[in-house]
This record gives sequence, structure tokens and C-alpha cells, in this order.
Amino acid sequence: MTEGASGPRARRHRGRPKRSGGWLGLVVLAVTGALTLTLLGVLAWAAVFNDGDAVGPQATADESPSPHADHTTSPAPQPSASPLIGKSGTLDTCVAEVAAADAEVAAARIGIGHWAEHIKARTDLLSGAQPKEVTKAIWKRTREAGPADLTRYQAAVAEHARLAGSCARAAKTAETTACLQRLQALDKAVAAGAGGMGEWKAHQNAMAAHKAGEIDAAHAQTMWVAAWSTAPKNIDTFRAADTALRTAPACRA
Repeated sequence: MTEGASGPRARRHRGRPKRSGGWLGLVVLAVTGALTLTLLGVLAWAAVFNDGDAVGPQATADESPSPHADHTTSPAPQPSASPLIGKSGTLDTCVAEVAAADAEVAAARIGIGHWAEHIKARTDLLSGAQPKEVTKAIWKRTREAGPADLTRYQAAVAEHARLAGSCARAAKTAETTACLQRLQALDKAVAAGAGGMGEWKAHQNAMAAHKAGEIDAAHAQTMWVAAWSTAPKNIDTFRAADTALRTAPACRA
């Protein structure tokens, strides 16, 4: 028997559920959930970012000491071992350069002072102004001070060389101008000091060579007399340049 539209086949067709509406609902729910999660993530990121910024650069700046704080509580800065000093040009580094030049002159002052005593002892001996025993005592004392004189002086020269040029690179102000004027006066004393200390070193080397048997007594005596004859020129030049520093401007930060 053939069934019509109202038969079992028609009933089976009408009994199937409509699935298109269910899928659409799931899609809407998924999209809504994704948007919600995205919004929550953005809000959480913003909260973290704001918290980090609150303790970031501003807090670091507040905790760092002021670069000018030391000027109100400390004396003028001393030369530093930092390698940046010789590459920068500020008032502080200019002051450090001048201080190093002053230190070199001070070291030369000590060494040349001993050298001058050494020279004068022979002059006084030859003139009869002092006995031989006194002369020998002066020679011994100054000779023993010689190595320390050279070590001190060479260290000062090295430090001065490390800082050289700092004033030339510094901005021109009233303070740096005064420092440059003092540095010009120091340059003369530095040059004269190098001459005097060079002679003192050469004489110490000659004495050491004689003691080691590298040169005989006659040769050593000839060298000594020659040094004694020429030494006063550099000694006097240094003393004059050193005295001129008393009227040179001060260099302060």
C-alpha cells in the first residue's frame, strides 16, 4: 500500500529537530567569551603597567643622590682613578688636572730640594764653609732619600699625564679661566721640575753604577763634577717657577 504525504515518511520528516538555530547560539557564546577574556587581559595588563611605572624611573631618580650634594659638604674633589676623567671636560675634572699638576710640582720640590742640598754640600766643602764630616753626612742622607724622591715624582707625573687636557675641554667660565691661568704657571714649574729631577735621577744612576763596579772612581768623579757644575741652572729655574705659583690664581670647584 502506498502511503501519501500524511503517512509514516511525512511524519519522520516533520519529527527532525532544526539544528541551525543551535549552532548559531554556540557561535555567539564563543565570540562573547573571547571578547570577555580579551577585555579582562587588557585591563590586567594596564594594571600591571601602571604599578610598574609608579616605582620606575621616578623612584630611581628620587633615590639617587644629587650630583651637587658633595659640593656643600666636601672639599674640592681629588683626582679619581676613573678612566672617564681624562675623556670629559667639566669644572671638576679641570680642578683635578690642576691638582695633579700641583702634586707633580710638590713632588719635584722635595726631590730637587734634596738634589740642591747634595750640590751645595760640595760647594760648601770646597769653600771651607763646612767640614768634610758634615758634607759626607749630607750626601748620605740625601742619597738615601733619592729613590723615594724618584718614586714619588714618577707617580705624580703619571697622574698628571692621565688628567692632562681636562681644563682645555671644560666650558669657559670664571672658575675654569682661573684654573687655566694657574695651569699656565704650573706648566713652567712642571717643565723646570722635569729638568732638575732628570739630573737628580742621572746622578743616582751614576752613584749606583759606581757602587756596582760598572764605572771606575775616576769616571764617576768626572760625571759628578760635571753634574755639580750644571745643576744650579735647573735648580734655580725651578725655584723661580715654584715661587711664581704663590701669586697664581687658585683653582676651585
